[in-house]
Amino acid sequence: MKKGFTLIELVLYIALVGMILTTALTFTWTIIQDQNKQASLSEAYYNFSFAAEKISYYLERASSLEGTTIYNSHPGKLVINYPNIDQVTVDSYEKIITQGDNDITIRKLRFTQGATIEDLTSDQINVTDFTLNNISLPKADTIQVNLSLEHINPSNSKQYEGKFSQSFSVTLKQQ
Repeated sequence: MKKGFTLIELVLYIALVGMILTTALTFTWTIIQDQNKQASLSEAYYNFSFAAEKISYYLERASSLEGTTIYNSHPGKLVINYPNIDQVTVDSYEKIITQGDNDITIRKLRFTQGATIEDLTSDQINVTDFTLNNISLPKADTIQVNLSLEHINPSNSKQYEGKFSQSFSVTLKQQ
């Protein structure tokens, strides 16, 4: 009786190991791509939550909106008045960032109060819509904010696609 493998057994063994490795690598690659996409979505959602919370906080405490507030167009501009503190402005601006060898122009959301200027979105997020709508009733000044954010994705790869859009409304306090 001879010991060892026949050529057919060896070919079958190599084919079986190849199929198992291909399946494992495909599964692993899918998990890595899903993690990248989830990270992009999380970044967009976190930036939205941060900006929405800050805008809501200052709008709820406002005494009025300045006449220079820009409604119904992107990019909007929100100018908030208070009786005892500096005026607050929320608007957007363009910034050029470098990712790899590419220069990319993004739109960022910013908060200004007196000499304090703070970005509300990170350099990984592009603001694709910042629109304000005045939906006030006779005794309630209410602003609807439409905000859409997307994770930058210069290669247009599905694995880095992360977008988040939502509208929220805030009623100013009554004097």
